[in-house]
Amino acid sequence: MTFDPTPDLLSSLTPRQVVLLSERDEALRRALGRALSFSGFSVIPVPDLPRAAAYIEEGPDAGHEGSLPDVIVTDLPSWGPQRDAALSLVRRLSRRVPVVVLANGGDLPFFADGRASPMIEVLEKPVAPQDLQAAVLRVHARLRYH
Repeated sequence: MTFDPTPDLLSSLTPRQVVLLSERDEALRRALGRALSFSGFSVIPVPDLPRAAAYIEEGPDAGHEGSLPDVIVTDLPSWGPQRDAALSLVRRLSRRVPVVVLANGGDLPFFADGRASPMIEVLEKPVAPQDLQAAVLRVHARLRYH
């Protein structure tokens, strides 16, 4: 099922909504960043979730332009202790900024069983650009209700 943003939802966006994009695969990070940019988002690309967290935790006083991003888009490591640490980090970050997680199929049950925050949207990889855009819009719109 795809999401068709309504005019009301689109009008709730800031002039250029800022997306902090964390993706380990450089080619995919560039492709997703371009797709989001073409959709009108301002994209800040970072190579991994710990750097995204550092950006959020250091804040604009650390020399970053502007303020906190409107949304974080991130992938997750597939297995091991890095995956567990990443899941914990996503939960912590979602308290400050809505998060769109690009998950592998194995991660979906974790998010589907209610352990995730309402400020987390999950998409299964591979993701179509229009589905990513819709997810960013949905999770950002939830800010008005939480």
